[in-house]
Amino acid sequence: MRPRVIIHSSVSLDHAIIGYDIDIGLHYGILGEYVPDALLVGSTTAAFGVKMFMDSSQPETVAGRIRPELVPDDHRPIGVFVESRGILHELLHFYRQMEHIRDVVVLVSEATPEIYL
Repeated sequence: MRPRVIIHSSVSLDHAIIGYDIDIGLHYGILGEYVPDALLVGSTTAAFGVKMFMDSSQPETVAGRIRPELVPDDHRPIGVFVESRGILHELLHFYRQMEHIRDVVVLVSEATPEIYL
């Protein structure tokens, strides 16, 4: 079976992606109606989202690095982050705690800094 790919973006009427107020709850609420299995997010977008919508001074704790327990009836998507530069170093806990995703998967490369791995 071929995967079905949906591109979901919040943009202004003039196609801007910054410079206006975004209702992030509405954004993810609409996205959730598609019932995706996974959300593919670039690291730059994810880091910008933390700085824009969350208290980025909240430090990562050991508990924030622990994978959540698998809950069979949890139909939230997995957050898949394309990240080979370490941009999300000490920021992934924000996404692990996010109510709209159930787990985090990070795609890295040989160029990924060792400290990030």
